[in-house]
Amino acid sequence: MTLNIHNWTKLQKYFPSTKVKKDELKEILLKNFQSYNKETKGEDVFSEIDTINIIFTSSSEIKRLNREFRKKNSVTDVLSFTIEQDSLIGEIYICPEYISKKYPFEEVLRDILHGFLHLLGYEHVGYFSEALKGKEEMFVKQEDMLQNVLDEINNRVR
Repeated sequence: MTLNIHNWTKLQKYFPSTKVKKDELKEILLKNFQSYNKETKGEDVFSEIDTINIIFTSSSEIKRLNREFRKKNSVTDVLSFTIEQDSLIGEIYICPEYISKKYPFEEVLRDILHGFLHLLGYEHVGYFSEALKGKEEMFVKQEDMLQNVLDEINNRVR
């Protein structure tokens, strides 16, 4: 599996104190995506040439995408699109501007993992909350992956 991260400067603009570097984050996410994919599916359903794009985007662009594809005329934190064209599995759009108004950097990671799980086919009924994070399957998986990613980041960036 290949992981591409686009528009890193948009992330840095809204989270300037982030200590993890783009290449480190890419490596950590890729490792966790691959290991989680094998663990849950019993095999690696993605081939070596399969690609996921993570795209950091502006409020106006994510609002446009949300309006066009979900018929919701509002800014959101994350959108994921399964594409399955050539070697592209899908794309995860993250809006650091929106996230930074309410949450720390950890939420960016949570949203990336959330988008990844959607690409794997997971769905959820309600919105993420403390009450649901231990009950709804997708949120349980998301939080488990988040803890692994945070542990790895913290062990590297000391």
